[in-house]
Amino acid sequence: MPKCKICGARIEDGVTECPSCGAKVVSSSAEAAGTNAGTGTSVDLAKPRVSSTTQVIKTTCPSCGAEVIGEHRFCPQCGVNLKEAAEEKKAASQPQERRCPSCGSVIQQNARFCPDCGKSIEPTIKTQSVAVLPKERLCPSCGSAIVQENASFCPVCGIKLMANINPPAKATKSHTDFVLVEGGSFVMGNKDEYDGNPVHATTVDSFYMCIHQVTQDEYQAVMSVNPSKFNGSNRPVESVTWYAAVTYCNKRSLVEGLAPCYSGDSETGYTCNFQANGYRLPTDAEWEYAAKDGKHHSPYRYSGSDDIEKVAWYLENSGYKTHDVMIKSPNALGLYDMTGNISEWCWDKRNDSSTYRVSRGGSHNCYAGHCTVFFRYSIRPSNEHNDQGFRVVRSAQ
Repeated sequence: MPKCKICGARIEDGVTECPSCGAKVVSSSAEAAGTNAGTGTSVDLAKPRVSSTTQVIKTTCPSCGAEVIGEHRFCPQCGVNLKEAAEEKKAASQPQERRCPSCGSVIQQNARFCPDCGKSIEPTIKTQSVAVLPKERLCPSCGSAIVQENASFCPVCGIKLMANINPPAKATKSHTDFVLVEGGSFVMGNKDEYDGNPVHATTVDSFYMCIHQVTQDEYQAVMSVNPSKFNGSNRPVESVTWYAAVTYCNKRSLVEGLAPCYSGDSETGYTCNFQANGYRLPTDAEWEYAAKDGKHHSPYRYSGSDDIEKVAWYLENSGYKTHDVMIKSPNALGLYDMTGNISEWCWDKRNDSSTYRVSRGGSHNCYAGHCTVFFRYSIRPSNEHNDQGFRVVRSAQ
């Protein structure tokens, strides 16, 4: 069987064009006798003739870089399919959209959470460039650019975006707002109504406190679960143990690039680094100081008023359930629901020898007398109640 003089491919008898490189050759039954059928000229079958008009095609293998002469289907050096390799190389050179594996939405380059469904994106997904829309908005929590105008969750920190939340009618502030509570000295407790601790003067440093209790949307965005018994995106998360609240603080800190405050576990115990810039629970003193309007030193029995109906959801008006945050009136610092709705975990133990943790503010299940700014509960940290939640603070650096 003769070979093509140009590329060396084997040519079957009777074929007039090389199937590999396309060069013209002469092959017929007459050639078997050694004679050209058209001219009667002797032909050497081992050396197929090439048309004088044939152009030699030279390409480079996209896989190994070897020079390929003729229209080969496979590279003679590495054996790769030349056409498929060329198409793959072309496709790899063009940017592709990154999509959420759960809902298929387009995800921007540095996204860690899907902007539509809020689910965490696995770090193994390759990041591809995505065109930025003309109008960008910034996450009010971490400051990241939100590429998609209709995004419901921040793709970087995963927090629920207020633009897509239907806020309560009386809510006037963003769910991500914190207020600065300037430090100072005050008297804890009330000499006329003993709360379990002696009345004493104390001093707190300045800190930032969230104006609302942690909502179910916020908790689920970080923890991927919602333990609440009374479901509602803007309702406070409840049925949360003290341990779960501490875990939330550390996870949210990491998501937003902040230094976690807590270390330890339920077996060995926890310590708190108050110098860290991450999220944490308020101390017992910080909570009461803020509930009493900080430096304003308001004398109110409840946080923001002596009329509990104005500031709190409690046993007499709650219907035995939680309500959306920030509906009742705030106190002078702009803090909502410091009285009622759900009782709030604090960092402190009841005393040095106790494992119980302090909870403040009263709840939708409490009588008015248990919702004052100085009344304390002490609860086992592993307990879950449908009136027990928390709010977060950050140390002022």
